[in-house]
Amino acid sequence: MKLGKIACVLLSVGLFICTALPAQAKTSSSAKQKSATSQGTADSSAQAGSNGQPALSSVAGLVADAGTGQIYYQKDMHARMYPASITKILTGLVSVENGSPSDVITVPQDVTQAQGSSVANIALVPGDTITMEQLEYTMFLASANDSAVAIADHIGGSVSAFVDMMNQKAASLGAQDSHFSTPNGLPDPNNYTSAYDMALITRAAAQNPTLMQYLSARSFTLPASALRKEAQSFTTLHKMMKKTAYYDADVEAGKTGWETMSGNTLVTVAQKNGRTLIAVVLNGANSEAIYGDTRRLLDYAFAQPADPTAEKLVTPQATVETTAVEANAPAQAPKVRASSGISWNVSTEMVAVTCLGLLICTVVALVCWRVRRRGFLD
Repeated sequence: MKLGKIACVLLSVGLFICTALPAQAKTSSSAKQKSATSQGTADSSAQAGSNGQPALSSVAGLVADAGTGQIYYQKDMHARMYPASITKILTGLVSVENGSPSDVITVPQDVTQAQGSSVANIALVPGDTITMEQLEYTMFLASANDSAVAIADHIGGSVSAFVDMMNQKAASLGAQDSHFSTPNGLPDPNNYTSAYDMALITRAAAQNPTLMQYLSARSFTLPASALRKEAQSFTTLHKMMKKTAYYDADVEAGKTGWETMSGNTLVTVAQKNGRTLIAVVLNGANSEAIYGDTRRLLDYAFAQPADPTAEKLVTPQATVETTAVEANAPAQAPKVRASSGISWNVSTEMVAVTCLGLLICTVVALVCWRVRRRGFLD
């Protein structure tokens, strides 16, 4: 009988270790994670320029790692802003995923809605033929709004149907603050996004080799056609990608934007020492503001180490992060992102404590079984 009581006590201790202690460890871990997140938010929303962080003059901005998703710095990254022509990055992403560069397209009548003396266009002629590849190049290098409309009509069957595809794609990438109503970003109160969402969209674009071919192009010549009697040559509008005062050899790709509602907008993809960064700047006063802010964001982020605990861009797809950067980071349990966007972290301590408790329970059970067989327990 005495042995029975001792066995019950040991069994109780084992069960306590299996349940109470891991729960306490998880609570402690959650508290630490919450504290770290709060601190990160406080740091990023602190007065610009403090602690060596970049001082942005633009209304909103963000710089993140294209591989790990780590956000190095942000300013009002979830503020809803008008994107202007950086909308075309999403247009390009949807179109390359649903079309082919060799598609031959008949220019639709409604391209004229995106033409005019105050609107960037390449004067497409309704009824003329042009390839998807040519439309992509001109949409990005010349920021041609009529090219974007022609792409939308071809891929979606209509501009409105294509816009639906844009919104579906943005949502699938984890966009939280966006609604798109045009394929080109011309002024519309219902066409808005955030620095965070544009970083998500650009991250997906940077992982698509076909799209990066267009987004990273420095120049392109559109040949003459039956209704276009002369060839047209274009160079990128992104001043960090060509010989200007803002030129940066590390910059691989990008897209500019401007319209009356949005102010100046800029998306930039840069690579250095095996790391690829995405910088997004929204509502800058002028070129000096957006290029200066982008330069500060990139300089700051490239100088920072990888931080596995930092806030990240989250795309709601179940993936286990095993990038080279994180492989060199301090050892930690894998982080699995579920489709709900919730992250689960299993600490080594919790696993060890649970195993210890289970071992104690197993030993006690075996002892009880042996003792009962010998007739020492009731």
